[in-house]
Amino acid sequence: MSWLGILMITIFMVSFVAGALARGRTTRLLTPEQANQVAATLAMSRVSWLFLQLYCAIGLGLFFIFHVPLPSLTLFVLAGAGAGIWSHLSVIRKLRALNLPAAYIPTFTRERILAASPWLALILFMMYDVVRSWL
Repeated sequence: MSWLGILMITIFMVSFVAGALARGRTTRLLTPEQANQVAATLAMSRVSWLFLQLYCAIGLGLFFIFHVPLPSLTLFVLAGAGAGIWSHLSVIRKLRALNLPAAYIPTFTRERILAASPWLALILFMMYDVVRSWL
């Protein structure tokens, strides 16, 4: 296995552990009633987040299997990033409507960034690999 593969596996593992720890800290900020409200609010968000991650993973795989040019890949990445940002902002808007503790929203945002960071790293490493193969 290449150093890039080992690095990616390490990034995903560290991100999952850090995300689980952050999720635990986030949940401790809420009362049981508030936790139920958040769970109900996030149920559909998690489904859309899963489809967004599948879109990115399958799309990137197809792009690199069929050697699509870098400008098309960049457009694809920007579309996926835009959809992810829109999804996150709509969830934050719904959570703010629940009148949760003030510390919850920033902690929740950090947890979501930890969840998305391995995908960003994967995209950057794949783009690095493509550019390196052109040189």
